[in-house]
Amino acid sequence: MPKLTNDSPRRLGLPDGRSDVIHWDDDLKGFGLRLRAGGKRAWVVQFRNRLDKTERKTLGSTAELTAYQARQMAAEILGETRRKVQNVQHVRIGKQRRLGPTVGELADRWLTEVVEPTRRATTAREYRRHLTTDWKALRDVPITELTKRMVADALGDMDPQRRHGNSRARATLSVFCAWAVEQDHLDFNPVIGTTDPLKGFPTKRERRLTDAELREVWAVAGDDDFGRIVKLLILTGQRRDEVGEMRWSELELADQVWRLPGSRTKNRLPHVVPLVPAARGLVEAAPARRDRDFVFGHGNGGFSGFTNAKRRLDERILLARQDTIARAGLDPEGIAPMPAWRLHDLRRTVVSGMSRLRVPFDVRERFVNHVSGPSRAGVAGVYDVEELLDERRKAAERWADHVLALVKKPETKAA
Repeated sequence: MPKLTNDSPRRLGLPDGRSDVIHWDDDLKGFGLRLRAGGKRAWVVQFRNRLDKTERKTLGSTAELTAYQARQMAAEILGETRRKVQNVQHVRIGKQRRLGPTVGELADRWLTEVVEPTRRATTAREYRRHLTTDWKALRDVPITELTKRMVADALGDMDPQRRHGNSRARATLSVFCAWAVEQDHLDFNPVIGTTDPLKGFPTKRERRLTDAELREVWAVAGDDDFGRIVKLLILTGQRRDEVGEMRWSELELADQVWRLPGSRTKNRLPHVVPLVPAARGLVEAAPARRDRDFVFGHGNGGFSGFTNAKRRLDERILLARQDTIARAGLDPEGIAPMPAWRLHDLRRTVVSGMSRLRVPFDVRERFVNHVSGPSRAGVAGVYDVEELLDERRKAAERWADHVLALVKKPETKAA
């Protein structure tokens, strides 16, 4: 491809069948001309940021900037980006030997020796993901050279649309750095004083699905692994990962109970979940896979891919809403999707629904394993695991009757 010039917008075109293409300059790597169907022409620059992720910026239209002006702007941005990357990665192998382990080396040791033997598997996986992916830009920095400025810069480079995830990543790094201080690798925790990505945003979640929304979710959830998990979340009120990593060895289907060991619960206490016939039927419908104790998923662990599966579920809900409106002879284009919700909101919905059904508070709390404190620790926690089990089973049956009545209710025609 020849060097991009003022004549390039006229000379270069869109390949057949394409509505969007970028022609890259052969002299300045990362500088390009973007052509779109409809006649839009713009200069762009593409580079890798401090998180080693590809980033692209539009410099301006070809009507606003000449090729020379755009090239100069692109060169400045590319040069500044290289300087920022070098600032984070300024200390390499030679200095590392003198300054001790890198952040990545020490983090891997902390995960292997401290986190994985003592924390839940899901927590350990989340910590590892944060320290290997979210904080990738810091892994090559010697731990003794880690500064608050570096942490703040890396935080600033994270996707602002992932505020909750970024906040959790910051919390993980802070826990790791606190341990590094205890081990005398750091003099202070460099995360302290940096801005939490959730600062200024509401963090308390109150979302509960209405009965109508529950019916919508159930109707399109499907009969695959994810669909069964969603329906079990609605019927049992347990946590997403607890259901997604359900084992056959935890199930006593003849007695209609699911026994969760303390190693798999948030409060580290064993928990017994009564299974109503509908929940038992969902489990029995799951195909048993050879040499796997996990009820759902494939490979070495339980179900994975919740993000994509949830996105597809939301798309099906919207399509179902549009179809209902279209069948009523109305225009479906303006129909809004279901207000934002998470799978964990189903747990809150179950508790709220049981409250409306007049299930006593202590029974509701035991049902979702919302119990903690000295009275539930150690031996007491083990012997109390089946406390109020009959009451919890009756509560589960009342809630299941309510849910099944909703999903079997004839559809109301759109007005």
